[in-house]
Amino acid sequence: HILVLIFQDLFLLLVSPDFIASDYCVEREMRRALERHAAGTARVVPIIVEECDWKAMSELRQLKAVPTDGKAISDGFNLLQELSAVDRNSQLTPLGRQLARLPVDPRMGRMLLEAAKLGSLQEVLIVASAMSIQDPRERPPERQQAADQAHAQWKDADSDFAGLVNLWRGFEEQRQALTASPLRNWCRKNFLNYLRLREWRDSHLQLSLICRDMQLTVNKEPADFAKLHKAVLSGLLSQIGQKTEDGDYLGARQRRFWIHPSSGIGKKRPQWLMTAELVETTKL
Repeated sequence: HILVLIFQDLFLLLVSPDFIASDYCVEREMRRALERHAAGTARVVPIIVEECDWKAMSELRQLKAVPTDGKAISDGFNLLQELSAVDRNSQLTPLGRQLARLPVDPRMGRMLLEAAKLGSLQEVLIVASAMSIQDPRERPPERQQAADQAHAQWKDADSDFAGLVNLWRGFEEQRQALTASPLRNWCRKNFLNYLRLREWRDSHLQLSLICRDMQLTVNKEPADFAKLHKAVLSGLLSQIGQKTEDGDYLGARQRRFWIHPSSGIGKKRPQWLMTAELVETTKL
């Protein structure tokens, strides 16, 4: 099994015979992690959880199994505990074993499992796959206002996650109605990156096939607001923030952050919010 854990700058590869045999795990998850490791923007730590021929993989031989200070491993397992994937003895729970069958960031895996239970898997597949790619919405510095106006058609006043669902459905409608060249023109007109949208679709397909193999049921009727966000919250418990008197938000581990100007909830500024990621800017 594998849990590819993205904890800020840490990837934990839980290596087993299934991991080595999986083209998806090796080619998509491990290679992507190693690219960031080589660039110095992330740290990859392989952990051998079952006896296997891991030494045959030159990439794993070059990596240390445990950081010298052990803090990264501790932080990683704290997140797995937060997701109920491991118990206090760092042993996989039944839920953790289910997550281990999903070759994705366990935050996303947790969302997918919860969504299948709540009846919002259709929508959470869209959100989870969007979180695995670079945002397809473009905001050129010289045309930010025009871009924001174009993107406004998909915004949801209460949730950027719902806005992603709206964007996906809007693009799919155009994709089915237009041929390749008009579709690219439509993307340019609406400040959307066509290649990233294709990557989004590829990621969505991969996750959909994995969920099908695990016999997770996709809801046929649209899920309501609560079911979508309860499922997403199950994977983002430490990404909650409360508005402070200064107008910014205070999150877990005393992190302070602001809502991005392009967010659909920027003007509303709710008392509490859940964020998919924190991006360092001059204001953070």
